[in-house]
Amino acid sequence: GRECPGRAFRLYTEEGFQTLREHPVPEIQRVSLASVVLQLRMLGVVDLLQFPFMDPPPKETLVRSLEALLSLGALRPGPGLEVTPLGRLLSEYPLDPAPARALVASLCPPFHCHPEVVAIVAMLSVESVFVCPRDAREEADRQRMAPIGRGSGRERG
Repeated sequence: GRECPGRAFRLYTEEGFQTLREHPVPEIQRVSLASVVLQLRMLGVVDLLQFPFMDPPPKETLVRSLEALLSLGALRPGPGLEVTPLGRLLSEYPLDPAPARALVASLCPPFHCHPEVVAIVAMLSVESVFVCPRDAREEADRQRMAPIGRGSGRERG
């Protein structure tokens, strides 16, 4: 067992287990920091490379985040990388800047496709879109694994 004598079943080999890190890499060093960078710029932090992060992310990650924000129009190119009005708007969304930008763009002419973009962003914002009711778990699993085609009850079109 994990906490007392017993058995432990692992999903990897003993060799694979030996290659695992003792502590996982902090999330700030693994993920996109565009949202964090935008929030720091909104707070007036100019020199992100000197910001006292608890676990500093790689410099390349910060640079990629700045480039992403510039390409989205959230930051103005030039000294200081000033936050644009669009960047202020994007910082208010509880999303990464890219999907927030898609939502904002979907409301503007010529697109006017906000219902579709809201659905796409919502689907991308959750871990799984499948709901598995407790009392019908077996049926839900069978339906999910069934091939799509004639006679399966899951035809397209």
